Amino acid sequence: SEPIRIQIGGEPSTLDPARVMDQYGFGILRNMMEGLYTLDPDGKLIKGLAASSRITDKGLVYHFKLRPDALWSDGKRVTIEDCIFGLQHALDPKTASPNAEYFFAIKGAKEVFSGTKPSSALGVSRKGNELIIELERPDPLFLLELTIPSAAPLRRDVFEANGGKWDYKFPVTGDYYIKSYRPA
Repeated sequence: SEPIRIQIGGEPSTLDPARVMDQYGFGILRNMMEGLYTLDPDGKLIKGLAASSRITDKGLVYHFKLRPDALWSDGKRVTIEDCIFGLQHALDPKTASPNAEYFFAIKGAKEVFSGTKPSSALGVSRKGNELIIELERPDPLFLLELTIPSAAPLRRDVFEANGGKWDYKFPVTGDYYIKSYRPA
């Protein structure tokens, strides 16, 4: 495929999906990072990496199965563990995500973000071939919140090999990736 060259109107503050907060970074990451749900060109909520989802226990437990063809840009399969690690990164107090509050409905999220509980206390787990997200309270916007870059999966192997810092060269789950980046 041919590269697309894009000139942006300003410099993004970061391209770490969990830390982005400006329009330039969001615009870039919406094309690079696809989460469990995404928005179609008309702004309608649609499944992204999720092949199926169901909500149980009066809106408190979300069950997701991943698409079998969900791949990272380097060809590796997107895993449930990648989805779990992405949310853990977004809620890690060291990440200091400005978007963390979007996920505070998740069981244990506030405590994990404040540092009073470890990331393992987050209500996100694997059960068989399903990603399970447990909420403390129903959140009618939860699927929409899963469309923001902060909710995207993250590859632990690549992240840790880079010293816990996000890099624009990381594999991505969206339609586009950055081949080269030349800031002004």
